[in-house]
Amino acid sequence: MICSFLCITSEIIVPLPLSPVETLCTKPTWAQWDVGFQTLYFVYNKSLPPPAEGEEEEEGSERESLHPMLSALQFHDDLPHETVLNIPVNVPVSLEPFGGYLDDPVPLRIHDGSMDMIVLSDARGMVCVCHHYLYQVVQPPKSGCDTVHFAYSVILLHHSTMIHTSVTGVPYDQALDMRPTFLLIEDYLMIHAPGLFLHYLDVCLSHAPSAHIFLPSPPSSSPVQYIPLSFAPGLVLDVLSLSLFSRVIQDSRLIDLATASDCGLERKLAILHYFLVHRNNQAAVTKILEPLGETISDPNTGTILQEVLLAASYAATVATFNSDTSSFAPLLPYSVHKYNTRQEMKLSKSSTLSVAQDTLSSPVSVMLLSPQQRLNPYKRDVWNLLYEAQTGVKPGRFVPHTVVNKLLVSLHCYQPEALSRCTTPLSPSTTLGSTNDLLRLLRFKEPLPFVEKEVVTATRQEHITSVNLRELSIHLLKWSSVHGRNTKTPVFVHNVSTQYVATQVEVSRWLCFVVTSAARLKPSYTRGFQYIDSLTVWEARILFLLYDRFNSCCGCIGFPVPPGFTSFFAYLSYRTLEISRFLQYVERGVFELNIDVIKSIFADIPDDPAGVARKVSLLSLLPRSRIKRMLNHWPHPLSLGLRAREHALSVLVGTHASSQHRYARKMQGRVGVNSSEMLPCFDSFLRLLLAKVNLNELDVQLLLEATTTSLNRNNN
Repeated sequence: MICSFLCITSEIIVPLPLSPVETLCTKPTWAQWDVGFQTLYFVYNKSLPPPAEGEEEEEGSERESLHPMLSALQFHDDLPHETVLNIPVNVPVSLEPFGGYLDDPVPLRIHDGSMDMIVLSDARGMVCVCHHYLYQVVQPPKSGCDTVHFAYSVILLHHSTMIHTSVTGVPYDQALDMRPTFLLIEDYLMIHAPGLFLHYLDVCLSHAPSAHIFLPSPPSSSPVQYIPLSFAPGLVLDVLSLSLFSRVIQDSRLIDLATASDCGLERKLAILHYFLVHRNNQAAVTKILEPLGETISDPNTGTILQEVLLAASYAATVATFNSDTSSFAPLLPYSVHKYNTRQEMKLSKSSTLSVAQDTLSSPVSVMLLSPQQRLNPYKRDVWNLLYEAQTGVKPGRFVPHTVVNKLLVSLHCYQPEALSRCTTPLSPSTTLGSTNDLLRLLRFKEPLPFVEKEVVTATRQEHITSVNLRELSIHLLKWSSVHGRNTKTPVFVHNVSTQYVATQVEVSRWLCFVVTSAARLKPSYTRGFQYIDSLTVWEARILFLLYDRFNSCCGCIGFPVPPGFTSFFAYLSYRTLEISRFLQYVERGVFELNIDVIKSIFADIPDDPAGVARKVSLLSLLPRSRIKRMLNHWPHPLSLGLRAREHALSVLVGTHASSQHRYARKMQGRVGVNSSEMLPCFDSFLRLLLAKVNLNELDVQLLLEATTTSLNRNNN
């Protein structure tokens, strides 16, 4: 039967002079004809080579002489057919082929009744070998168990990976009548087990299979048995009712599942990965993150926010790639979470679903026909694309923790007051236009509760951006030299790095808006510190907890925060936390006290003895240059004394600078050197300073006011 089928197919498709009957395989146990790609798949049993000379078999052990092989024959319009694939498969060995003969019209298959197998392929170079079977573990003699394991395995040839899924505790009668449906839907392979579950395998070419989605099976009043239709993607045929159904991934159902209280971390991350990486749907992600304010104490919140930052940046950057930069996509990070190769999920009290993912023992490229061995080596078909994906050095993705490790040292040595904006590396002039276009595409118009503007000339966020740009450029340039393609020039490397870093800033701003919306605060027209003062204690507490998670997540993966966020977050923390705990956060470097924050905090603290001590504690945590600026704006006798001591100390140790004391030159005509008539003690101190510097280099007015104020305080 199988030989006549092959003969008829050859006579119809191949217009070359062939014999009436051509034997391709004598005893196949399974065969499938792929109409779309004109490919014939079949499984046959291959004999093992005889034992080598001197090798003796152990007594009582049976040597298996057969093992099944899967072959693929590619037919052409004007050329003979060729065997393009020959790989071993783990299916039962049938010594009597076609025992219980079955045939399926769609897709056209002829197979043994005990073998349920299908091969799905895509023009992009994806080939999936799906095999469904039942088995029962070895039970004790008295157990009398009437349940079996419902299992299926999927071999992803384009990833050299096999995914094995097993469901325990399925009644035998139900499992015997149930046949799973395997269907390719864009980047996912859908497995529908009627009455059990829906399984979406992420089988796309851009990254390794990791984020798989499990859904409960939709209810059905009657038994169904679906088969995929190759000529209509997404359509399945119910062979029992002969009805057509469209199978699509429903966004609303995924959103409801992700927002449920019992949704696990792996499932929620997989759903977020689907919406961000495969759909680039920020609106759906916003709905999923809406209950964030209610689950802020969840320890998995940080992982979820980090995943959103990386996945959204990856998707937005890859969306702008052209033919010259598309090869950089496998080098960019898309996920921070390392998915487990083995997962388990409880379906019911007696049923458990487990998934195991393993790498094939032999590389697929060895079992494929290389393009040089093909009849038409220049044809861009499934098999040549599959071979190209399996050969060469696998690119390594950029690891965000590389930036974090660099920042651990450099941020401690970073002095923003000594730098300006011109120190931040920019793109070449040829790529600035594309970067501006990218920013316009990603610009989110929703306002944030703070003023998105920095009040300092250089910030730590610029330093974080520059480190990201430098480390990513080095990584891309290193892998470009490994691959050695002409399209990966340094200009394209810097262009991709600039696009990714610019996307980081905009994605960080978008996620900050989502986190702010999750707090569900009352709308207000005020922004900045005035907005914080208008919040209640509870509202400020919720907003602080959300911003604390957001800030820590950005720091864990080296992401910049939006402009103006650091000052707003620091003042919000001052209003929310106790002063002792607030100082601990500042000492650990969590809060960055810019000059605008310090001014607002100093204006809020009274100048009583306790308040002055609190202000001095804050000043001790600031950089030296920022302390000088703050003392100039603090109208207090202690500030005057500290400034005078700093000036005198700089003169005595020789670190003074005459350019910093222009005010002293203006006042030197008003204050004479003969000040002994006013303050005898000041005269001796002034003569000591004049022994080191000239009079025009001294701020005599500052020294005199500080001395007078100190004497008056002591007299009072």
